[in-house]
Amino acid sequence: MDIEAEIRHLKLRVEALETSVRSAGAGGFRRRCRHKRAPARTCAHICMCAPARTCAHMQTVQADLSAALVAVAEVRADIADIQTAMSHDFTALGIGLAGLHWQTNEQVKSTRSEIITKLDSLQCEMLDLGLRIDRLLEKGDM
Repeated sequence: MDIEAEIRHLKLRVEALETSVRSAGAGGFRRRCRHKRAPARTCAHICMCAPARTCAHMQTVQADLSAALVAVAEVRADIADIQTAMSHDFTALGIGLAGLHWQTNEQVKSTRSEIITKLDSLQCEMLDLGLRIDRLLEKGDM
């Protein structure tokens, strides 16, 4: 159960990061350049008012976006690692159950054989006792 909770937590973190990335990207395109001459989408390439430099706020947005993408990639890698570990655990569990099944079958066969042997022995003894009782009754009648 702890692994399932961890996966849910990681998925929630991914969704939160993706939401923040989308909202940061959407907000950046609606704003104008700090110089108020060009829309932000123009500033994403090169600011019209400063031809050789990109706008400072776009650099910040791009840095935040890059950091968020790295964080999303890390979370996805963590999820993949957990899924791989769970897959290995389930495979090991299946192998363990198969071994337990085989061992249980062997014990059942052995126990069944012992029970049949004892039942045969008891039946033979019952027949012997029946014959003895019959002989004793015959001797008593004489």
